[in-house]
Amino acid sequence: MEKIFGIEAPRIVLFPGGYSGGGEAAPPNSNDADTCYDRAIADYSEAISFNPNHADTYYYRGLAYANKKDYDRAIADYGKAIRLNPNFAGAYFSRGSAIANKGDHDRAIADYSEAIRLNSNDASAYCNRGLSFAKKRDTERAMADFNEAIRLNPNLANAYADRGNTYCNKGDYDKAIADYDEAIRINPNFVEAYNNRGITY
Repeated sequence: MEKIFGIEAPRIVLFPGGYSGGGEAAPPNSNDADTCYDRAIADYSEAISFNPNHADTYYYRGLAYANKKDYDRAIADYGKAIRLNPNFAGAYFSRGSAIANKGDHDRAIADYSEAIRLNSNDASAYCNRGLSFAKKRDTERAMADFNEAIRLNPNLANAYADRGNTYCNKGDYDKAIADYDEAIRINPNFVEAYNNRGITY
């Protein structure tokens, strides 16, 4: 039976630890994450009203929007951060992730490529760009990016899992299993890697 593996959505930078207002992190197990993000957005919006030229504030508000899956507002805020600071590699990366989550992988690749141009050591940018190439069925470029991500960060479990998915879609099941094994070794709680390894057997 043919084994077709979906490529998961690109990872975004998570807003750290939720948010409780006043600049304090909420408990990591908060059951009301959306409320935390809403309060963060309100605070960042207030900060922007005092200083509309601070790139980081737009960026962090964009992260909060992205964690609420409000990708259009996230993209707009990342764009404002980039206009204020054209060398803001993290904003290009995060905008690429939000754009990819909306399904526009050509634009996502352009943003990931700019993030890599500005910070060539960002393994996550290579990994996410690889995901977008894989979505476009450009297997050769996807594999090159996953390989580079692993070279830069040999402990990036996602890169092994993503490369494993790509090997599996090529029918190279032994290499796929080896990559899932490595992803699980790095992150023993990696559910997707266990699932995909089980299917590959």
